[in-house]
Amino acid sequence: MANDGFSDLCAEYPERLSALAALPLQSPREAADELERAVKELRLSGGTLMTNVNGKPLDTEELMPVYEKAVKLDVPLFIHPTSPINHKFMEDFRLVPILGFGVDTSLSVLRMVFSGLLEKLPNLKLIASHLGGVYPYLRGRIEIGYSAYPECKEKIKKSPLEYLKKIWVDSIIYDKDISNQHMLFLVRKKLSLEVTILTKLEISIKQ
Repeated sequence: MANDGFSDLCAEYPERLSALAALPLQSPREAADELERAVKELRLSGGTLMTNVNGKPLDTEELMPVYEKAVKLDVPLFIHPTSPINHKFMEDFRLVPILGFGVDTSLSVLRMVFSGLLEKLPNLKLIASHLGGVYPYLRGRIEIGYSAYPECKEKIKKSPLEYLKKIWVDSIIYDKDISNQHMLFLVRKKLSLEVTILTKLEISIKQ
């Protein structure tokens, strides 16, 4: 029902709106079918993922049908935070949206990298909300961890930063300096790249 409504709104305002499908991730195969219906029949642009599904991380094998379908359809999946898997001490002071959303987004992204998901599906298009959470601030620790810990090399063949560069991000970070620094990271040392930043207007940077 929600996706049909999205489709109707996009059809009414085609020059202003584009929508991503809501997916029933608790039932991954049904979610994959709904993604296909939304893209092929409703003409939506892709699908949405929450950062965990009833406490399960996004790299769980159960969700592979959704990722494989997204690759087949050549559409992106947008990762948006929900309440973190462990938010017991974030319940005060509204720390869930202030801190927890960014932490859970980064946890999801890093698990998808280190689990080898992007190694298995190199054409999977992921968009991480809020500039990817907190991982842009942790790039040094991520790289050192990969160099130091054998567990980090078990399922990936390249530096985790190489996979992170493939993940698109939006610019909703409320800090222009941080946003600019992260965009430099994304484009640095690449001979051929197109990065799409999702803002109120779509901006393409080509190098």
